[in-house]
Amino acid sequence: LKKSVCDANLDLVFHGLVKMTFGNASAIDREAGLVVIKPSGLSYEKMKSRDMVVVNLAGEVVEGEYKPSVDLPTHLRLYEAFPAVGGVAHSHSHYATCWAQACRAIPCLGTTHADYFYGEIPVCEALSEEDVGNHYERAIGDSIVKAFDQRDPLECPGVLVANHAPFAWGGRRHRNRWHRHRGPPHPVDAPGQQPWLIRNVDIRQAAAVAGCGYPAAVHEHAAAGSDEWREHLISGP
Repeated sequence: LKKSVCDANLDLVFHGLVKMTFGNASAIDREAGLVVIKPSGLSYEKMKSRDMVVVNLAGEVVEGEYKPSVDLPTHLRLYEAFPAVGGVAHSHSHYATCWAQACRAIPCLGTTHADYFYGEIPVCEALSEEDVGNHYERAIGDSIVKAFDQRDPLECPGVLVANHAPFAWGGRRHRNRWHRHRGPPHPVDAPGQQPWLIRNVDIRQAAAVAGCGYPAAVHEHAAAGSDEWREHLISGP
């Protein structure tokens, strides 16, 4: 499991979905009651499987010489609330982060999106000042859970955290099988944009939403509340 988690974190870097040391991925062994997650602040260039941190469901380190990612409380909250989830990933990929910080859900406008997300990719409610000041990472987890109160998290395996960035997750089946999908096609996917990662399973599926999003022109009109973004999807950039 430590190797799978390390590979998933390195995948995020390989596909250009994280900057510096920001971003993380984790996986859970529910039978053992343990979670493996990326260490906090460790350079990706130096990261090895042995560096992954193992914690129990209370967040206490049981194995590893480093501190776990600061986003651990969010991961634990998702594992607690979504029993079918086997892996979680968080990135600051460019386009998805634009939508998240604009507090706009991503509408379903193409077949590639529809293949893997049932409907729009939602955005959470913005956190209060109290939430931000107290137990911020746990509050993010609570906001995600609230956004899926009436929705199956495996039908839409990802979310945009308002004013922040995307989190995504995958199921527990087929733990060692995965594939990448290059879509969505131009003009929805900007020229040169990083691959949209689609994963079949647990930790690697958790990158599903990490590279999602649309070109800047689409984002600008959508964030302004204008319908002109639809024309850019038809005519191209």
